[in-house]
Amino acid sequence: MTYAFNWVIKGGLSLLASLLIAAPVLAEPFAYLRANDPTSRINVRKYPTSESYAPHYGLPGDRVEILEEIDADDGYTWYYVKFVESGAEGWIRGDLIAIDYNGCHFEPYLDGFNCS
Repeated sequence: MTYAFNWVIKGGLSLLASLLIAAPVLAEPFAYLRANDPTSRINVRKYPTSESYAPHYGLPGDRVEILEEIDADDGYTWYYVKFVESGAEGWIRGDLIAIDYNGCHFEPYLDGFNCS
């Protein structure tokens, strides 16, 4: 009986490990800052409004992680982001962020992604 019990436990653990390794990882979409002018400084604001203080700025092409999203009274979607490289956090207006849901190559000065 001990042999059968050990086989079930070890077999079950092996199966579980195989499933975990084979399971696809659902990653957050990539997000990058974008602007028409490649030398633009994009304000990273303390609150989700254009009137708010901007203690940081980013540059077109900077990669960010989106932590929160709101639709503000000013008609814009605002994203609370964390910069991948620096760790700085703050709010950025949605029209200044490109979100890649398809894993395409981002081209920050061409206003989007190249999926060809």
